[in-house]
Amino acid sequence: MQDEQLATLSLRLDALRDQPDQALVTTFAALVKSPELGSSALALLAQQKCDPARVMELVLQSFLFAGFPRCINGLVSFRRSFGEAVPSKHVQAADSLSLREKGLTLFQRIYGHNTQKVLAALDECHEELQDWILEDAYGKILSRPALEPSVRELCAVAGLLVSGDMRQLSSHVRGALNCGASAVGVRSTINNTSFLYPEERHRTALEVLSKIAAGS
Repeated sequence: MQDEQLATLSLRLDALRDQPDQALVTTFAALVKSPELGSSALALLAQQKCDPARVMELVLQSFLFAGFPRCINGLVSFRRSFGEAVPSKHVQAADSLSLREKGLTLFQRIYGHNTQKVLAALDECHEELQDWILEDAYGKILSRPALEPSVRELCAVAGLLVSGDMRQLSSHVRGALNCGASAVGVRSTINNTSFLYPEERHRTALEVLSKIAAGS
């Protein structure tokens, strides 16, 4: 199965040479799927001379969907493929309050009028979860400037489909649209990454997109 996925990944990324955002999103899905697929995708992006700053952001964001070990493996593969082309360190906000405010701004952009409802649901899960998500996920990682929020949200859609965490899918489909991605772009993300997850998830994702795009 993995050999088939590697072959499809190579063909897919070659076909996406003129669609850099979709190539990045497909690479993100590969990073979430497995270290081997992620490493191969990064090598292919390096061959295509993709912007290393944008590519590194994919790897850093993979921490939120696949954990520290997968992120570290991805960074090792990134350095192997891109060599010394490592972007300089991004200067972060100095304190937790600034990070929280920065994270909340992006969170509100993604969730729109559902912001307070989502935050309340996080509080119900655990009293510290909201702080972690706003400060660490949205403030420290997702607000970094080298990758546009629309692309980050498309990555979130792809990552959720690969991991099978479908409960959050509709929120991030909406989030991608709220951040400026088109319905065509979301559909392309779903189709371009479909070789990495079961057909049932693919159908479900297209149905979710259709309902949201129709305003229901």
